[in-house]
Amino acid sequence: MRAALFLPSANWYCSQLCAWGVPRDGSGSVYFAYGCKSHVAIYEMLLTDENTLGEPRFYADVPRGKHDKRVTSVVFLHGADEELLLACAGEEGSIQLWDVAKREMVDRQRKHKTEIMAIASAEDHTIVAGDRNGVLSVWRRDTGISTLATPIAGDCIYCLHVAGGMVAIGYRSGKVILWDVHQGAITTRLKGHDEEVHAVSWFTAANDKLLLATSSRDKKLCVYDGDNLIMESQLPKPKKAMSAHQLGRLWFTHAWMPCADADAVRLVTSSYNGELYSWEWSLSKKRPKLSVAPTIVKQGHTRPIFNIAALSLSTASTYVVTVSMDRDVRVLHAPSMTSHSKLAGLGGHVYTLQFNASGVLAAGIGDNTIRLVRDVHSPQTTCDLVWKGLQSKVTALAWHPMSPTMLAYGCEDGAVGYYDTASHQHIRFKAYQKGMIHQVAWRAPPTTDGAPVQDWLAALDAVEHGERDVMETTVASHSSSALQLWICAGDGTLTVANPETPDAPMKAVNKRWGVHNVTSFAWQPNAVTCAVGTKDGIVHLVVDDDKAHQYMDHTKAVSCVDWRGSTLVTASYDGSVCVYDFTGERPQGPARVFKGHATGVTCIAWSPSAEFLASASMDGTVQVWPQGDDRGFNFRGHTGRVLTVAWVDDKTLVSAGEDQSIRAWAYTDQTCTLPPKGKEDPAPAPASLVTSKKSVPKQPKAPAAVTGLLPKAVIDVESVAKMLDPPSSVAMIDDAHAQYMATGDWERAARLLVLHGHIGDALRLVAKEGSKLSPVWLAYAPMAGSDVWREFTGLYAKQLRDARAFQDAALHYTSVGDVHAAIECLCDGQLWRDALALVHLRCSPFDPVRTATYEALASHLQATHSAEEAGQVYVHLNQPDQALACFLKAASPSSFDAAARLPLSNSLALDLANRAMVLGFDSAVAILLAALPPESDPTAHLFLAFYLRSKLPPSSVMVSNQVLAHSLLAHRPEGLPPLLTEHLTDGSWFWAALDAPGIALRLRDADEDEVRESIEKTFGVYLQAAPIHGRLLTHLVRIGTDVAQGCLVSAFETWSTTLAWLLSTTEGSELLGAFCLVFPRGVQRSPIDDGELGTESSAAQDLWALFFLYQCIALARVVRLEANTDPLASQEALLFLIQWINNELPVEQLEALGADVTRLTRTASNELSLLYHQLLATPAGDSAVGDDTLSASDHDDPQGSTPDAVDE
Repeated sequence: MRAALFLPSANWYCSQLCAWGVPRDGSGSVYFAYGCKSHVAIYEMLLTDENTLGEPRFYADVPRGKHDKRVTSVVFLHGADEELLLACAGEEGSIQLWDVAKREMVDRQRKHKTEIMAIASAEDHTIVAGDRNGVLSVWRRDTGISTLATPIAGDCIYCLHVAGGMVAIGYRSGKVILWDVHQGAITTRLKGHDEEVHAVSWFTAANDKLLLATSSRDKKLCVYDGDNLIMESQLPKPKKAMSAHQLGRLWFTHAWMPCADADAVRLVTSSYNGELYSWEWSLSKKRPKLSVAPTIVKQGHTRPIFNIAALSLSTASTYVVTVSMDRDVRVLHAPSMTSHSKLAGLGGHVYTLQFNASGVLAAGIGDNTIRLVRDVHSPQTTCDLVWKGLQSKVTALAWHPMSPTMLAYGCEDGAVGYYDTASHQHIRFKAYQKGMIHQVAWRAPPTTDGAPVQDWLAALDAVEHGERDVMETTVASHSSSALQLWICAGDGTLTVANPETPDAPMKAVNKRWGVHNVTSFAWQPNAVTCAVGTKDGIVHLVVDDDKAHQYMDHTKAVSCVDWRGSTLVTASYDGSVCVYDFTGERPQGPARVFKGHATGVTCIAWSPSAEFLASASMDGTVQVWPQGDDRGFNFRGHTGRVLTVAWVDDKTLVSAGEDQSIRAWAYTDQTCTLPPKGKEDPAPAPASLVTSKKSVPKQPKAPAAVTGLLPKAVIDVESVAKMLDPPSSVAMIDDAHAQYMATGDWERAARLLVLHGHIGDALRLVAKEGSKLSPVWLAYAPMAGSDVWREFTGLYAKQLRDARAFQDAALHYTSVGDVHAAIECLCDGQLWRDALALVHLRCSPFDPVRTATYEALASHLQATHSAEEAGQVYVHLNQPDQALACFLKAASPSSFDAAARLPLSNSLALDLANRAMVLGFDSAVAILLAALPPESDPTAHLFLAFYLRSKLPPSSVMVSNQVLAHSLLAHRPEGLPPLLTEHLTDGSWFWAALDAPGIALRLRDADEDEVRESIEKTFGVYLQAAPIHGRLLTHLVRIGTDVAQGCLVSAFETWSTTLAWLLSTTEGSELLGAFCLVFPRGVQRSPIDDGELGTESSAAQDLWALFFLYQCIALARVVRLEANTDPLASQEALLFLIQWINNELPVEQLEALGADVTRLTRTASNELSLLYHQLLATPAGDSAVGDDTLSASDHDDPQGSTPDAVDE
């Protein structure tokens, strides 16, 4: 799972910030995108058969780059291969092009020097952009050439739109021009506006009339036909009183909408507040004046709208996406303009995330709100907003431990309170803290059994007023059920408040406990121990109100502390996380220290099972640490500092921070094991010393001070005498060595041993007692002998390995002949190419380390989701079962091809064939068919052969030696209209398949009943996944069996049953496609007389009547689908089919045929009549044809639409 629960709110005051995108791959999805901060949010909506859209689902969050600025404009277009692309522009002046399906950037243009205000696409291969300086760029992607022009110098381009090769441009001054892309010149200057133009857009009306709409801050909406102004209206004044500030933030944008009346046009515009205005008028009717009166559409926004983008699926199904100052993005359904869905955006940093026992997520936001999410899997539809009474950024939250609806909060201005999410009751404490609230927490103080107890808060009050000694033991609260609220503020105070008396002053405990500059705290559950972190990096343990111990393992301020049972975790802005185990005696130091974050840790959180610890950091990542490993899982989905993290379950986390987003993700999906390494910035020089390079000459570096091996001493007559006396001089070295050993100066003591020539002892002293070995010390080792050199080179290599310098460590291991250790070291560092090269270079083919290294590589590839590559390794290891599992997990065409080449049993091969057919991996099916022994399962072999034949590209001419096939081709109908003839082709693969040697022989020996049962048993998975194609193949195999064995009547009865099923289950061109497989050029009313068809003429007559009717229905359906291309020809074709049925099957003939023929005749007549009347009702249908040409049987069956829908 990886999704953005909430993203930043859409950017404001941009002319073209949202757009719709429709792929051309027939995927059934529609996308809309909008800019939010420096990202582009993309949401996917599924398109149904009724031209309606499902709920928006988060699809991608496109980051423009670390140094890129706010997004200002987005537009969708299509690439050379019909792929859907997204172009987005930003304030830094660049245009990025992203492949939507691959979610990756494919191109970039950096021609602009300042903020790009608007972009548009012309004919998919050209992108036009305008910037704040008035520069217009035309980027032709097919040639890679970008040209720049300045149509109007000194004026800012605010918006633009392209139709064909004409660009409409609106300027800050109110000017509107038309620019020809091909000529590179202004063609028309329109009347324009008095203030900046907020939107321009083209629209193709009836009769291909091209209209241009413009809207401006001057409150005017204009529509032009060429250079003629055909509509000019003024935005009405708001009905409610508004302040000058509210009136001054008007953004007047618009979008074209389709109308039911083809002669009418409609515009939807924004207004002063969140309402939409609809402007509709007729182009043919004359109006007494240019203006049009709008109607108000109330659709949910509460503040001004900046962007409107419309997507028309049909005249009755149009969707509009709107972006508003209220931080919501709404999708509306038109023409009703009812709300379809809403996406809430965040207007500030997310400071804290907290789950309660019921799974409700509370988020403290920097836009002075709290978001309550009841279900993280549906955040937008289960989110409640808390804002009343909050006057500052919400920086701390804590759920009540016993009441899952009670939520305490703290704000940046020092305000503290709590909120009941069930009753919506809000209580705020009267007293304010000094500084931002870092942390709030509930605590139930323990009671003292067997003795009277006093109020704990009253005791603190007595301490502050001097009525009680500060060292006197404080007793517990009078009620175990009464909870206290503890607060840590930005000024370093730690205070406690009574929620039942919010007007009473809060009590500080810093003086009582003797701790100052508190930055975080945590009470041990069901205990009297509190861990307190401070600004100087010290963690104090306070037990029974007495400071019992302190830990100084951090070098900077402690950001957070947390207990999990008897385990304490602390985190600091020095980037480290310390874990202390209090299971037994109080520890003297941390049991574990996690280091890896480049900058400070801001938040820590235990997983529900306590097996993992998550840490959020200012380096922009979240690290999940396993309890027993220094490496874990690193999430890098944020673009700013991560301020908070929380666990949803044992695999899923939510995190948030400065990028104003809340993201849910699974740690197992992360490929990085540690946070990225940060760059160490040098300390800045004091301001008083900063001067220019010219004013101060460069000073030479002072020579480094030389330190002797012996302790420093005064040079006098006595010391000189000792230096000159050999025994005294040697004694000085021995005394110095003893002194260094006593003081723990192991480095200098070892150097004196080198002087004695005891190099081995010196190296052992440094390795055991002193600091780590260095290259300098290792250079002395050869002088002590090869054994000493090997020993300490191995120790140094281990030291390098522990420091994660794997390559250097491997070289040192190799230098002393420990090749196996070198290979393990390279594997630890994931330097697989180096490791395998060393294996092949230095190890024998039978060395077990070869297999171990291959298996380690395969495990690594599986862990990093490179399943196909792992499968290749297992193939090399001759482990087909593991290889097959990896190939199936990869689920790509190449991986299935590799899986098909494995030595598989027949059952596994057929199971793999099922999977490959479901996924459409036909090359894998071909490989499996070639490897499958025909005698093992003849029916499966037949079905796979038919499947592959059905996937071959269609040929223009059928090639078959079948006598029956040629009879069918010769018996085709004559005199059909061209529109019908072009849909009947003789390129059928079915009859050609029956000629194939392997297929023909098996068909003659097959049993039809066994064929059906075997196919359903063996290929049930594919038949369920592709019911139409699978059932067609099954029936075609049965028909082929009957044809090969001369049972023609049985074959065509099976095909009639198949077509009846297709007629009732499909509505498009599927019926005609299936029909042409057996009858490539159609059928006449009279049957052919080949074989049994000639001897059993009665059955043949009924069958051919049914095939004739199926043919008419199938052709009618295809004609109706293509009616928009040539409506008149479609009407003529349908009329021909109706008359054809009437001529070929008159009433007197129907009486002599079977009941199935009669029912299907009624169905055909009804369906063709309905389709014909639908065509007549279309606006383009101006051909007058009377209904008297229809058969009388058209009115016999008012409801039958399938062969079984009418009773005799």
